[in-house]
Amino acid sequence: MKKLRHICLFAALVLFLLIFTETSGAQAALKPSMIEEKVILYTDSEPYKFRFINLDSDAKLDISSSNEAVIKIKDSKAVPQKNGKSTVTIKVTQSKKTYKFNVKFTVKKVPKEKTAKDYKKLADKTIKRLKSELLDRKRGILNYGDRIYCTTQKMLDKEIYKGLCKYSAFSIVISDLKLVRSEKEYADKFPLVAEIALTKPMEYSNCISLIVSATRKPTAFTAQEIAVDYALSGGDVSFLNKNEKAMYNKIVKVAKKLKKDNAYDTVKAIHDYIIKKFEYETDNTNENRYSLESAIKTGKTVCSGYAKYFNSLCKALGINVEFVIGSTGGTPGDHGWNLVEIAHKWYGVDVTWDDGGKDEKGRNIYYYKYFLIADEDMKRDHSWDESLYPEAVSKDLGIIYSNLEKYPVVNGQKDALAYIKDFATKFASSKTKETKLEFRELMASNDAFEAINKELNTYGRTLGVYWKDWKNESDGPGRVYKITLYKK
Repeated sequence: MKKLRHICLFAALVLFLLIFTETSGAQAALKPSMIEEKVILYTDSEPYKFRFINLDSDAKLDISSSNEAVIKIKDSKAVPQKNGKSTVTIKVTQSKKTYKFNVKFTVKKVPKEKTAKDYKKLADKTIKRLKSELLDRKRGILNYGDRIYCTTQKMLDKEIYKGLCKYSAFSIVISDLKLVRSEKEYADKFPLVAEIALTKPMEYSNCISLIVSATRKPTAFTAQEIAVDYALSGGDVSFLNKNEKAMYNKIVKVAKKLKKDNAYDTVKAIHDYIIKKFEYETDNTNENRYSLESAIKTGKTVCSGYAKYFNSLCKALGINVEFVIGSTGGTPGDHGWNLVEIAHKWYGVDVTWDDGGKDEKGRNIYYYKYFLIADEDMKRDHSWDESLYPEAVSKDLGIIYSNLEKYPVVNGQKDALAYIKDFATKFASSKTKETKLEFRELMASNDAFEAINKELNTYGRTLGVYWKDWKNESDGPGRVYKITLYKK
């Protein structure tokens, strides 16, 4: 039995060695290859870095040039010297094997057009020859148009914005450095891209290539959402594509319907509209659950969609708002909400956490625990990098709305009477025989109580509208009125 055990162990060891040898052989069998076999450079091109596929980190390179007067090898890169041709031979040694490659280089003189008339032609040529170099060296992107050269500040702003919508880094060709704004100006201009870096410009004949990179761009936003956000903030809408323009128009149309006489009531209308329209998406397999476009179309989304829509509707109506990326006890960046400015004060709003779902009759449940609150209250279960956002310190509006749930709100006798007149007039012209008039009047004064009673007795009867089952309650700020209106 002991002998059999030894035989089994020996067999297992042999099998392991065979598998290891086979695996190692399979890895060694991968041959390196060159990405390019023919390269065109110009006399002012940056050194060319050779690019391989399947190159081991410990591979040894032996590189030589057939004509060093044209191409010189320095630090394993090809450095153009003057116009002409040269074949560069690269010997790659890895896994005890040597592979040989030849790359044919053509070096050309830089075009000498220098007049304004020839600028367009020169810029086009410059872009084409810089493309592969910028992609390799700077992660520069030039593939959203071959004609990206700017001769005015307006053109430059537009192209930088378009680039920031799509790429983390890209190149712009400009005619004059005086056209370039400061990094801070661009960061202020594009609020969803918090930090922008402008790399030291490179001069190519009479063209200047500027590298732009977004050093901190929230991954929560798609290119479409950034484009629409900028347009809603008062930017140029002419460059929006068809889908972006359609989304922009939808948001503006809804926003106009939600606009009230003041920002205070408008923000509440936006908050309530989103809760009514959206349902929290619990299906984690839904890849579109973070998308604003999908949220608007389907009505299902997560916190990202709630906060993005609040952000967009506020901006469409000229209300200052911020999209906050933070956490509610989980992974940093796992939750999004908003900050909104009303009467020169900032307040926190988390529409997602104010959505109470629906009751047994399918009616929406509205909470206001996270509506217009201070940082102090939001910090109880939210955390974020406070240095990146405005400070919310006032609690005045949060107290007013803390217990509001499902009743329309009016503030004072005048607003209450106006609301009753509007409600009674609509009821009188409808085919309905009986309805409920329910609202919260925040002042809760006896004068308002008497005025409401009088209004229903006088104005209501002129419309053929009567009341019964009058109730008023004090379950929070002000007084809640519940009155049944009917027609004889």
